[in-house]
Amino acid sequence: MQCEDAFDISSITETEDMGLHQRELQNKTADLGFTLFFELPTACSPLIVSPSWKAILGLIESHSNKKDVGSPVVLVCGGKNVGKSTFARYLTNTILNTQKPLYYLETDVGQTEFTPPGVISLTKVDAPIFG
Repeated sequence: MQCEDAFDISSITETEDMGLHQRELQNKTADLGFTLFFELPTACSPLIVSPSWKAILGLIESHSNKKDVGSPVVLVCGGKNVGKSTFARYLTNTILNTQKPLYYLETDVGQTEFTPPGVISLTKVDAPIFG
């Protein structure tokens, strides 16, 4: 199938049943290696940073700015599904704005950030973590 033959936009805009054509368009674009979304999936939501997260970050930054003090060491712990990984990613990315590199000791072998599951690792991080 040639790219220009994949779909015809004019035929889609001239019809009233857009739901059907949206599905057809998604199927055709999937064959080309991508998928069009007409609405954001409900699973996507913005990251809302709580005041407590900001306060903890402020404490870490104020400690880091003191003279004769080494780099901060932070242990993130908590129960299941409370946002430990999200907080660690937020903390790492924010600290990277002022301090590079940092080292991330990964001990949650069930939900790893940098390695395959089942591996404990120490990773040098010098770029933001997306994921």
